[in-house]
Amino acid sequence: GTMLQSAAAVSMPEASWTLVFMQPQAAFLEPVRQQTQYTLLLAFLVAGFAVIALIIMVRALTRPIRSLTQVAEKVAMGDINVKADVRTGFFAAPTELGTLALAFNVMNTRQRLARDELEARVDARTSDLAKASEQMRHRAMQLQAVSEVARAIASEQDLERLLPLITRTISERFGFYHVGIFLLDEVNEYAVLRAANSAGGARMLARNHKLRVGQVGIIGFVTSQGQPRLALDVGKDAFFFDNPDLPLTRSEIGIPLKVRGIVIGALDAQSTQPSAFSQDDVDMLSILADQ
Repeated sequence: GTMLQSAAAVSMPEASWTLVFMQPQAAFLEPVRQQTQYTLLLAFLVAGFAVIALIIMVRALTRPIRSLTQVAEKVAMGDINVKADVRTGFFAAPTELGTLALAFNVMNTRQRLARDELEARVDARTSDLAKASEQMRHRAMQLQAVSEVARAIASEQDLERLLPLITRTISERFGFYHVGIFLLDEVNEYAVLRAANSAGGARMLARNHKLRVGQVGIIGFVTSQGQPRLALDVGKDAFFFDNPDLPLTRSEIGIPLKVRGIVIGALDAQSTQPSAFSQDDVDMLSILADQ
C-alpha cells in the first residue's frame, strides 16, 4: 500500500540546488508519539495518587464523625459510660470536631454524675422509708404488747400466772433477750425476782435471785430512786451487775413499778445488742409498768 512520507527541503543558493530529505511519517512522528504516551502515563499516575490521597483524607475526616455518631447512638440507648475521641491532628479529628467531642464528653460526664446523684438520693430515700417502716412495725408491736398486757391484767388476778405471762409477752413483742419482774420484799430491803422469760432467768428464779435495794445493779438503783435507768453499754456502766446466768447481755433497762407513787418493784429488760434501747422504749415500757 501507499506509505505516507514526510519531507524537509533546504535551498542551496550557491549551487542552485534544493536538498530534500524524505522519511516515512511514522518514523518522523515516533518521538512525538512516545512523548505523548509518557505524558498520559504520568497523568494517570498523578490522578491515581490524587484519588488515593483524597480517599485517605476523606476517611480521616469522616472517621471522627462516624465515631462521634456511634458514641451518640450508644448514649441514646442508655450507655452513658462511653467517651468520644477528642484527639486532633492530620490523621485524627479536626480541631472543631475535637472541641465538639470534648463538649460531648463533658455533657455525658455531667449526665452520669446527675444519674449517680439521683440514684444515691433514691437509695437514701429508700433506706429512710425502710427505717420508717421498721420503726412503725416496731411501734405497732409495742402497742400490741401494751394491749395484750392490759387484757392479761384485766382477766388474770393471780400474780403467779400473770407475771410470767407479762415477761413472755414483752420479750416476744419487743424482741428482748431477757425480761424480768422484781418485787420488793416486806421490809423493802431486797428486790426479789418473781418472773422471767429466759433460761437464765429460770435458773435465777430457782435460786430465789434477789438484789439489795440501792446497792446492786440497775435494779438496785431503780428500786431505790424510783427512776428509770438505762445502760447502753453494760461493760462501762457502774450500776451493771455481771450476772453469769445472762452472759449475752450488752445493754439493759430498768423501769420502776409503782402503786400510788410508791415503788413496789421493777421491770428489767436486757438485750444482746449494745445501745439497743431508745427513749421510745423507755416511754413504752413505762406505760407497761404503769399497767
